Amino acid sequence: MEIVGVAKDIRSRGLRGEIPATLYVDAVQANRPPTGVYIVRGAHIAPLVDSAFRRVDGRLRATDVRTLDENLSRSILRERMLGTLAGLFGALSLVLVSVGVYGVMAFQVARRQKEIGIRMALGARPVQVTGMVLAETAVPVGIGVGMGVAGAFGLTRLAEKMLYGVTPTDPATFAGAGGLLILLALLAAYMPSRRAARLSPLETLRCD
Repeated sequence: MEIVGVAKDIRSRGLRGEIPATLYVDAVQANRPPTGVYIVRGAHIAPLVDSAFRRVDGRLRATDVRTLDENLSRSILRERMLGTLAGLFGALSLVLVSVGVYGVMAFQVARRQKEIGIRMALGARPVQVTGMVLAETAVPVGIGVGMGVAGAFGLTRLAEKMLYGVTPTDPATFAGAGGLLILLALLAAYMPSRRAARLSPLETLRCD
C-alpha cells in the first residue's frame, strides 16, 4: 500500500488512555466491508449523511451520526460529572468555612469590646482598631492556609488520574484557593471589628 500522508495523534479511546498506534487504510484496498467511521465538516450536513450514503451504495448505513462536539462530550462525561460534584462540594465547604470564620471572629470581637473601648478612650482611631484585628487574624489564617496547601499538595496523587489539561500541582489553582480563603477570613474579621470600632467608647465600656 502506498503511504499518502501522516496524521496527528488522536485520543480515540478516551482522554485518559494512552494514544495507540493507528493506521488508516483504504477499505477497498484492505478488502474490508464498506463500514466504518466517516467524518464530515459541519453539523448541518449530519442529517443528509445517511441519504447520501444510500445513493452511493445501498449497503451503506449511517446509524450513529453525531458531531465532534457531541463525541467529545460523551468521552468526558465521567470527568464532567466528577468535576461538577467536586465543584459543588467545594462551594459548600467554602460557605461553611466562611460562616464559621465569621462566627468565630464576631465572637472574639464581642469578647474584646471593653478592650476596644479602652483603646478608643485613650485615643485609638477606628482604623487602628480594625487594622489590629486584621493583623491578629492574618497570622492564624495564614498558618492554616499554609497547612492546608501542604496537605493538598501531598494528596494530589489521588486526584491525578481524574485531571486532564491541568497538572495536579497547578500553581494558579493553589494560589487562587489559598488567596480566596485568606480574603474571606479577612473580610469576616473586618466586618465585626469595623462595627465595634464605630461604637462610642462610653457605649463600648458599658458592654458586659
